[in-house]
Amino acid sequence: MPSVVTRLPVVKKRAFRTKPSQSALTAEEAFQRRTSNQRLPIFQLCPDLLEYVFLLAVELEADSYNLHRTVIAWSHTCHYWRLVTYSVKSLWALLIDFDERSYQWNEEMLQRSHPLPIKLSFRDQSSHRFQTLALQLSHLDRIRRYAIACQDTDWDTVVQLLEHPAPSLRNFGIVWYPSYGATPPSSPILPPSIFASTAPNLRHLTMRGCMIDFRSPLLTSLVHLKVAHLSQAFAPTAMEWLDRIRQMPSLTELILENAVSPPYLPHSPPNVMLDPDARNHLPLLSKLVLHAPIRDVSIFLQQLPIPTSHNWTITAVDCAPGADLDTIMETFSSNFRTAGSGHECPLLIAANDYDIYLRNGLLNEDRPAGAYLSFSFHAASRHFWDSLFPSIATGLEGAIPYVTALELVLPGVHPSLLPLLQRAERLNTLTRVSPQMTKYLLPQLQRSMSVGLQTYGVLLPKLERIIFADDRSMWGDSYCNLKAYLRWRQTVGFPIRNIRFLRCNILETVLKEMRSFGVEIEGEMDGFRWQNL
Repeated sequence: MPSVVTRLPVVKKRAFRTKPSQSALTAEEAFQRRTSNQRLPIFQLCPDLLEYVFLLAVELEADSYNLHRTVIAWSHTCHYWRLVTYSVKSLWALLIDFDERSYQWNEEMLQRSHPLPIKLSFRDQSSHRFQTLALQLSHLDRIRRYAIACQDTDWDTVVQLLEHPAPSLRNFGIVWYPSYGATPPSSPILPPSIFASTAPNLRHLTMRGCMIDFRSPLLTSLVHLKVAHLSQAFAPTAMEWLDRIRQMPSLTELILENAVSPPYLPHSPPNVMLDPDARNHLPLLSKLVLHAPIRDVSIFLQQLPIPTSHNWTITAVDCAPGADLDTIMETFSSNFRTAGSGHECPLLIAANDYDIYLRNGLLNEDRPAGAYLSFSFHAASRHFWDSLFPSIATGLEGAIPYVTALELVLPGVHPSLLPLLQRAERLNTLTRVSPQMTKYLLPQLQRSMSVGLQTYGVLLPKLERIIFADDRSMWGDSYCNLKAYLRWRQTVGFPIRNIRFLRCNILETVLKEMRSFGVEIEGEMDGFRWQNL
């Protein structure tokens, strides 16, 4: 049988250009191709509409790398797109990046975006740092946001280059740090001549490791001021700070982190005389972040007026029971009463070996709108909370009657906690109850309140709801104590009506047992425990 030969089709080889070149086209072919491209729908958009599309598209880019690639791709798509892209100066302003791009790149971007406002940052770690700084500051009249970080050896040069007008500047931040191995000197000071005393639009000023001469006229227009990590030997005292912010009538946000002189330094007066009328001349701070010794915190809170809508986070260090702590607690309680009158009013009381935390909001939840207070009390010694808690509990006596939801994160049940809870007349929810609180607190809540021989109620008479976020409360001694508490509340006529679980795995038998006490069960039970299978 003759063999069958299969003939494959012959494929002619074609020559491909690995690097196409425009020179391969004649002038007539290039003109015809351009004319043909102009008939495509995408090229029928008018320049204004195409520009608008570009500006919308850059807002969707997730990071600077993709933004850079996208804009460059547009400018290389075709002659028409290139003309439009080059005309949109705001696109090139977005590509200025002295941290990641070369000097030549940024020089070109500055030219293409001129004269639009820009935001820049400077770090003095490159070998050509002063060349870069000189390039940036040659556009100081355009800079709207500027952030600088420099070490002590370059401070004088940087300050000298900054002594030019900055009419567009709104946000300015400067970080000073000592060079490696150097002994940190006192915190340097920006002179009054910074920006030639001409920055009429400056609203936000951030300084770390350094200060500004408070004679500077730039401070009168500030809305936001942040100062952090000053040399303690030369930082202003609390009274000096109050005197200086009095010169800033527009200030609404103040952040002082380790920037207040401790009270035991030689230049700090031992007895501070507070002016009762000074409060009327201080700005209303809607945001305050203060980290300072307890004595200085007390002075601030006695003087600063608290607006109706505020967000204050206070950390007091070197804490001990006494008049300063009483002053701070009175501020917390009085504002808690004002914010909580007639509204849902949650309270967090937390502690560890070193700290006690108070907050008119719950842990891991959004801050309440309008008024937010967070106070922290810290000391260097361990087991500090045990000695400080009685003073904290006494200070909360004016606030606890307004509390509707309480979260306790404590190492144990302090004896002063129960007298405090006796005043919790509106409390209806114990939230995120820990296994430790289930085990030790609930048994102590099983008591009736009486006057003489007459019993008139129970602790937490309005309590109807308990929220658990840890299923370890559902076995062992903790669970036994929970069942005993539910049974007792049902017996005395103040039943717990609702238990909610957050991300817990609970046995079916546990659910049935709690329902037998008339409790409604709800929540986010992620799955069944293996014993349910």
